[in-house]
Amino acid sequence: MPIPSNTKKITRLSAKDIALQQLQQWIIDGTLQPDEKINDIALAQAIGVSRTPVREALQILALSGLVEAIPGQKTKIASIRVEDIQTMYETMVGLQIIVAKQALPQLNDQHIVTLRQLNKAFEDALVEKDTKKAMQADAAFHHYITDLAQNPYITPALTTIDLHIQRLEYVFFQKLNDDLQSVQEHEHLIDALQSNNNNDIEKIIRLNWLRPMAQIQHYFNH
Repeated sequence: MPIPSNTKKITRLSAKDIALQQLQQWIIDGTLQPDEKINDIALAQAIGVSRTPVREALQILALSGLVEAIPGQKTKIASIRVEDIQTMYETMVGLQIIVAKQALPQLNDQHIVTLRQLNKAFEDALVEKDTKKAMQADAAFHHYITDLAQNPYITPALTTIDLHIQRLEYVFFQKLNDDLQSVQEHEHLIDALQSNNNNDIEKIIRLNWLRPMAQIQHYFNH
């Protein structure tokens, strides 16, 4: 498997966390391809850790559904099933609507300013056609709203499904990274949050997530 030889070693983390963070990134960006058999020795060497933290990271990834472990046979990167795409996105929409509405009581003028700054960073990354930076900026925007909701019960579910959607959207941003419609939708969402308009919040979140879902489904079906 074509693992980069110049991987930047991350410090101030445990070996397991280093392995987990790097493996997640490789799965999301396609370095590790769907259905690819995993060689934990090669992964450990590439990341710069021993096999034990790699195996621990793979166990975590198996629980999140990004890795499939077949007892007595092999461990592989999970496949992408087209039939799962709608389920992923509809679940994400429901969770995002919940956290956005729960964020409203905490929302103040400085939060609105920060959200606009985060969206501007997203726009800049799209204009620069920087896929990785755009994905990070988009995630930062949505994560900020999630953090405002202060709901510890919903965060683990969001984190898991977000990993699967990031994997799909890496393709989306590569294909459509000059599309600024998401930026406009973010601005409309900020306005709806600022005006405490629950109906618009729900409508905009559905559009912002289900529009790329339809485009990704089209991509995988053709």
